[in-house]
Amino acid sequence: MSQPQLRLQTFADPSAETKPVEPPNPTELDAEETLCRAERRRPMWRRRLVDAERGLTEGFRGDSTFFVYFFGGTVVLAAGWVLGITLVQWCFLVFSLTTVIGAELFHRALMQTLESLPEAARPTSPTVRKLRRISAAGVTMITLGTLLAIGLIIGHKLWQTFTG
Repeated sequence: MSQPQLRLQTFADPSAETKPVEPPNPTELDAEETLCRAERRRPMWRRRLVDAERGLTEGFRGDSTFFVYFFGGTVVLAAGWVLGITLVQWCFLVFSLTTVIGAELFHRALMQTLESLPEAARPTSPTVRKLRRISAAGVTMITLGTLLAIGLIIGHKLWQTFTG
């Protein structure tokens, strides 16, 4: 079955013949147009998942802090597995680690937004400096709370293991 051809007629010369026009080849479309077409076909929930995955990828690639969190989280999860912590303790560990990563992603998003400001407003504005400091303080508080929770859970389990 052959593909139907579109006909394009020029209006400059009414006696001119119609010219066949081939539909665009998907490989010839630029990447952005192809992406827009793919996003229109996806349901909303799937688009959000794709955006979340791309955001995580950009976050982990864009800041070395995420490597530290990933490495530390792996060590904590391995210690929890070796020590045989309970289900409730697992829930606290996973919740704490994901909260830190989420806070760091929000901090990174705010920093990207502030970096997109015009050059003249960025370094001199006291509001921008306040936003940076408040964002850093929020991440620091969540990180300290997570370290305290992890220390209590792992420390308690170590205490139980070595004292009886």
